[in-house]
Amino acid sequence: MKRLIIIHGILIICLKTNLLLSQTSISQKWIGFINEKSSVYEYIIIIKSLKGEVISGTTISKSKDFYSETKFKGIVKGNEYLINETELLKTNYKGAGSVCLMKLNLKRKNDKLEGSFTSSNKEIKDCGSGTISLSLVKEKQAIPAPKEATKTVMPEQPSIKKEIEVIKPAENKNIEQPIASPTQINNQ
Repeated sequence: MKRLIIIHGILIICLKTNLLLSQTSISQKWIGFINEKSSVYEYIIIIKSLKGEVISGTTISKSKDFYSETKFKGIVKGNEYLINETELLKTNYKGAGSVCLMKLNLKRKNDKLEGSFTSSNKEIKDCGSGTISLSLVKEKQAIPAPKEATKTVMPEQPSIKKEIEVIKPAENKNIEQPIASPTQINNQ
């Protein structure tokens, strides 16, 4: 019985480890535009997780007067990306309940994702459709800091030497001298 419990415990540990290893945390950012009839929106996809063929993350749609952020789940098969926005996270739109979520059908060519989308919400089955074009944002690598901090060095200024004349007080000589009494002059 003990042996069966130990084997069962080892199997559970192996299965949990396999599940953890199969889920990869990644970060890819795609930026571009959505064209819907005469409207153009900036659109951003941030892929945060990849588990097998399943991806998840967030999207951002914005224009001059509109902003929304959603969660998404999707599937990647070869160069095809099928993405469904699943939940509205943030918006500046007053009627948040009527914001439409999108379904994207994209194909990847190198660092480009292009394709089409449809959108709907609980009340409206067809909020609109259009095309989408995105480019992969390549993260810049940080430039390593110098090993030693640099300092601004000021050129040494020539020192101005002032000669100071030291005046010594007069010696304390016995300056008492007898003073002759005034002589009187008679004019006779």
